[in-house]
Amino acid sequence: MLFLSRTKRGAAMQAVAMDHEAATAVGIHVGRSNAIAFMIGAGLAALAGGLVGPLLYVNPALGGALGIKGFAAAILGGFGSIPGAIVGGLAIGVLDSFAAGHFQGYSELVTFLVFTVIIMIRPTGVFGERTVNRA
Repeated sequence: MLFLSRTKRGAAMQAVAMDHEAATAVGIHVGRSNAIAFMIGAGLAALAGGLVGPLLYVNPALGGALGIKGFAAAILGGFGSIPGAIVGGLAIGVLDSFAAGHFQGYSELVTFLVFTVIIMIRPTGVFGERTVNRA
């Protein structure tokens, strides 16, 4: 978050994410910005895989359930909000741990039912911004 908000490269990456044609017009190298974003994402994915690998049995299907929970955390927090994604991830993790302790075989079901109810109440997520379309 500090990288995106406090550095020129982070501001350039945000500009490319918003409108790559306008970013090109002001002199931002879009290809380099996309490559850096991909490298940061790949590095964070490698770090996450290295941290979760010793906790779970490593197999080719390991990322499926974790990826779905990560996507649910991003939706719960609100797209475009890094603090929201962090809060959403913590909420999904705490809820999953609580459900695993109380509803052993149904922990994922309980987690995603609660997630579904929250998203039905607040579709933009916890930190998502509300958009208004004006004619």
